[in-house]
Amino acid sequence: MYDPYKALYLHIPFCKKRCAYCDFATQAIERENPAVSEYIDELVLEIRRASREGKLGSIETVYIGGGTPSHIGMANLSKLLYTLSTSLHLTPEVECTMEANPESLTEPMVKDLWALGVNRLSIGVQSFDDELLARLGRVHDAEEAKRAIACAQTRFENVSIDLMCGIPGQGFEGFAADLETAIASGVAHVSVYPLSVEENTPLELLVESGALEAPVEDNQAIMMETALRVLDPAGYRRYEVASYAKAGFECRHNKAYWTGKPYLGVG
Repeated sequence: MYDPYKALYLHIPFCKKRCAYCDFATQAIERENPAVSEYIDELVLEIRRASREGKLGSIETVYIGGGTPSHIGMANLSKLLYTLSTSLHLTPEVECTMEANPESLTEPMVKDLWALGVNRLSIGVQSFDDELLARLGRVHDAEEAKRAIACAQTRFENVSIDLMCGIPGQGFEGFAADLETAIASGVAHVSVYPLSVEENTPLELLVESGALEAPVEDNQAIMMETALRVLDPAGYRRYEVASYAKAGFECRHNKAYWTGKPYLGVG
C-alpha cells in the first residue's frame, strides 16, 4: 500500500510563444486549435480515473503549470477546474495554484478562476525591463506585467511572481529595481531564478553565435544575494534558496516537493 498522494500537478503544455530560454515540454499554439481542447478532454479523463482509483482523497495542494495555463482560455479552464471540484475535496484549505502570463490574464478570467476554486496565482513576469523582456522572447512588456498583477489582486491575496537574474545586459542596479517594483506591487511571494542556457534553445544559438553574452555565474550569485538583501527587510522571508514570501504565503505545493511528500503528476 502506497502513502496517499498529498500534491497534484497538472501540466498544460501550451503557450502563445515559446520563450528563447525555454526547454520545457511545451508548444506554441493558438487556443482555438482543436489540439488544446482535445488535450484538456484527455486530462479530464485522467483526473476522473485517478479519482475513481482513490488517488485524490488526500490531496492538500494542486498546481496547474506549463506552459501557460492562462493561454488556453476560460472555456478549457472551466472544464478542468469543474472536474477537479468533483474529483477531489477542492475546499479553501486546499492550496490551488495556477500559473499565468501577463498577456493572457484578464479581469473576467481572474473572477472566474477565483469562483472555480483557484486561490493562488503565479505570474511569469521575469523582469520589468522591456529591453530584457524582448531579449528573453517574452510576449508581454513591463506595463502588461504591472497590469496583470493589479488585475490578479482584485480577487487574490495570494499572488506570486517570478523574476530572473543574470539576463544578458541586466545590470545590478536594474535587477535591484525589478525587486523594488515587485515589493511596491504588494505581491505576497517572489521567486528569483538565475537564467540558464539550455541545449537546443534559441538562447543557446544566440550565445554560441556571439549575438548575446552568456550569463555570468558570479554576477548571478551577487544578484541572488541582492534579492535577500532587498526582499528580507521588506518582509519577504526566504524559505527556499530562490523563494521569498510574506508570512503565511509560502508555497505549500513546492514545500511538498522539497519535503518528500508523495505527489502525482498528470498530463
